Amino acid sequence: MQSILRKVPDDPAFLLKRKMELEYQRRQQERLPPRETEEW
Repeated sequence: MQSILRKVPDDPAFLLKRKMELEYQRRQQERLPPRETEEW
């Protein structure tokens, strides 16, 4: 098992980027949809 884990690349930049992407997506889903304006 340890030899397999050593083969996994350690890329903190990728992990941070992925975390930020997931957080962005989560916040987009939480946003309320834009209020529809009433046309006259």
